[in-house]
Amino acid sequence: GPMALCVVLCGLWQLLAGALYLSRFIALVPHPVMLGFVNGLAIVIARAQLGQFREHGDGPWVEVPVMTGMILTVLVSMISAVVAPRIPVLGRVLPGPLVAIVCAIAFSCAISPWFPQRTLAQAAGEETFQGGPHSLPHWNFPPRGVDWSSTGMWTACLVTSIRMALVGLVESLLTVKLLDGLTGTPGSTRRECFGQGLGNIVAGLFGTQGGCALIGQSLINVSGGGTTRLSGFVMSLGLGVSVCVLAPVVGRIPVAALVGLMFLVSINTFAWGSLGLLHIIAWTDALVIITVTLVTVFVDLATAVLIGLFISALVFAWSAAREVRLVDDPQGENTRVFRLQGPLFFGS
Repeated sequence: GPMALCVVLCGLWQLLAGALYLSRFIALVPHPVMLGFVNGLAIVIARAQLGQFREHGDGPWVEVPVMTGMILTVLVSMISAVVAPRIPVLGRVLPGPLVAIVCAIAFSCAISPWFPQRTLAQAAGEETFQGGPHSLPHWNFPPRGVDWSSTGMWTACLVTSIRMALVGLVESLLTVKLLDGLTGTPGSTRRECFGQGLGNIVAGLFGTQGGCALIGQSLINVSGGGTTRLSGFVMSLGLGVSVCVLAPVVGRIPVAALVGLMFLVSINTFAWGSLGLLHIIAWTDALVIITVTLVTVFVDLATAVLIGLFISALVFAWSAAREVRLVDDPQGENTRVFRLQGPLFFGS
């Protein structure tokens, strides 16, 4: 329905952002905003995993034996992901997350007589993991159920699509900056806009969800040694094969195996060093970090970044305004020259 139209419009906005070089403004995001972004996102990632311990994601908690088995499997998955890369031969051949999933599956099967498994198929539904060609989306444009003459519908779609495009680009471009720091290689934010826009347009034409960069998946990819464009292509290809061919097998994977990896991603994403900086840096920077973190957790990412930018801009303007000095330079008995030093603007 209208949501498919929103996804297509979102892709068009993102293409426009790339064409107008708007992605360059991500360089204006201050470091305190970046720290608040990663901290808030880490908390959101961890909080999202708690739904896996509930029936249907938001129902009652699973039974105690199932809960116990999931917690033990989560610990095995996390420990395996940390230890595997440190094993001399194995760490160079296989990525840690893959070893962690295999170990967690084996452990979950071993304890299943006492602690029943909770698989992906049980959590998401058996129909989700049927696989086969029918699992691929079909062409769905123009979308059904859309009143093309409704002004209210167009207004809602435009507003929603702009917000989707903003959230997607902000999260993706900040993820690019984060990965640039981890890999030491510069990424192209403009290409990110074009690629994401084209992807969302295609997704909308087939009636599926829009998307953006996933910081959790990106960090798992980088931690496993995937630092080039080929890694993203292989990941997409593997995901497609998993959905179309190996879906019944993937559905048998214990949920806790993946939950453990995501908890580990959350721990690694959080900028723990920022906690030690809060009493050292300027109180305004600390305020920005805490504010962006809280707004990311309780509202959304785009709002958090905008609020962080607004606070940072006010602080900079106030600091710059205080740097203006008027110097009196007498040139004689009847002549005085006043020199203005510092930035001159409306707040000076």
